[in-house]
Amino acid sequence: MSASQSLDAVTPGEFGASISIAAHSGSVLNSIALRCKEYGIGLSQCLPFGDEPSDLLDAFEHLLEDKAAGIIGLVVENIADGTRLRALAARAYEAGKPVIALKLGRSQAGAELILADSSSARACEALFSECAIALAPCVVSFAGAAALLLRGQDMLMSGDTGLVCVAISRAGGALLADHAEDRGVPLAGEDGLWRGKAAKAIASFEGAGPIRNPVEGGNLMGWSRLAPLLESIEAEGQSGPVLLYADMLPEEADDLLVADILLARMQSTGAPLAIVSPGEMRPSVDAHYRANGAIVFDDLPTCFDAFATFYDSVEFDADDLIDPPDERSSIAPQALVRIREILASVESGDFLAEYESAQALALAGVPMAQSALATSADEATAAALAFRDPVAMKALAPGVAHKDEAGLVALDLRDEAAVREAYSDLTCRLSALGGGRILLQPMAPSRAELILGVTHEPALGHFLTLGLGGLHAQLLDSLALIPLSASRARLAQIVESSMAGELVARACGGAAHQRLADIVKALVALRDLVRLCGDEIASVEINPLLVAPTRCTAVDALIVRA
Repeated sequence: MSASQSLDAVTPGEFGASISIAAHSGSVLNSIALRCKEYGIGLSQCLPFGDEPSDLLDAFEHLLEDKAAGIIGLVVENIADGTRLRALAARAYEAGKPVIALKLGRSQAGAELILADSSSARACEALFSECAIALAPCVVSFAGAAALLLRGQDMLMSGDTGLVCVAISRAGGALLADHAEDRGVPLAGEDGLWRGKAAKAIASFEGAGPIRNPVEGGNLMGWSRLAPLLESIEAEGQSGPVLLYADMLPEEADDLLVADILLARMQSTGAPLAIVSPGEMRPSVDAHYRANGAIVFDDLPTCFDAFATFYDSVEFDADDLIDPPDERSSIAPQALVRIREILASVESGDFLAEYESAQALALAGVPMAQSALATSADEATAAALAFRDPVAMKALAPGVAHKDEAGLVALDLRDEAAVREAYSDLTCRLSALGGGRILLQPMAPSRAELILGVTHEPALGHFLTLGLGGLHAQLLDSLALIPLSASRARLAQIVESSMAGELVARACGGAAHQRLADIVKALVALRDLVRLCGDEIASVEINPLLVAPTRCTAVDALIVRA
């Protein structure tokens, strides 16, 4: 690990707070340091070094011992060891040191520029999310989030910590509300309305217009009313940060009155005060805010990116990170023996055909469709009759992983003639490919199609995958990666909040809760399978998992050996 490097921007924190940063990029670290200085943040230690992923983790571990640092920052190209990162993040959380990161090379072009090809940005981001490491998208929002976290360390998180927005103008208030929704930043109050003591205070303001969150100054009919309004909001337990959209008021005295009211609220709650001024503030007012600990942003997107990072950090549920639940494997020992026999039936690096893949996954607990092999048209017809549904027929050819693309699938076969014709056609295609087998399945109903599976990322290990299937897979980039460390409860949270979960909720109506539980059960089965057999499995693809109000059914599967 490189020695600590002295930077001109490194200064004691003006407000008694500091950050220590480990970075794969010295130039980015310099930029962050300059922004931290602007926000009055001290830099305790700065550790810039080369592009070795292991150096970052060594530096992270070193910074955990830095008693002067209130938070730790990471500028990351790649991670060498996901398990070690998780352990270090748990130590940081237990020590009360929030961790924020700036990931370099999130796009393909960006990764190529820094030669960061050892693990995908999506996998790194998924890992960070499970490790209580909040991600900032740029240098300024990184420094801004650090300032918010350091100013808010004494803030009690037991009450309502939603953002209280104040705007000089109606248009400014609308912009605050728009950007908060875009970034998922929670606003204080209920659907923009004030209740309880705040509502009583508003009712006493004679001549005032509607007062919501954001609070629009024109409706207050006098800025002196802002102080009792904020006091009533605080009395309701809503003690989160305040953000002001600052236009220039006609008189400097009015600007300073608003500033003093907001700064007094910051002192009483210990919550951060931020100012966003895309236009222009009077220099004296700007200086007054900065000198007293407010964080001043120049533009709305950066401001709300910083707040999104801040809330990602303070709202993190650390239960799984600090005390991982001891969940018994969902796979029975006898089933595991058979699964390993199936995995051993192909050479390392090869894939299992759909029939064997489905057998292994069904034993693990994935809801696979029924299937039957047929060696003649008569057997195919008998299998179709036994299923009592329209059937699908698939030709399993050696070396062909994706049957649709090779024209080896016939769907919606409803009578004996259709079954025999499809069998004849597919066996001819198999002959041209050197032989193979014919597989039949009943057609499953569907309101939604999903993709589930497992992927492997160099250095970071296996991840579960969840996304939309069918046409949606091409149109929407919905694939989520989930670390294997995720508990059943955490998987349920991820599924429910995902695009896939939203689709199922809308498609299945009153049965959505049970179907979401089925998806979680399938992910748990995949998780436990890889935990037990990870050395033997490179990837798993279930595409699609068909979801209907009555059941979930996986109708195609592929396991690739490690």
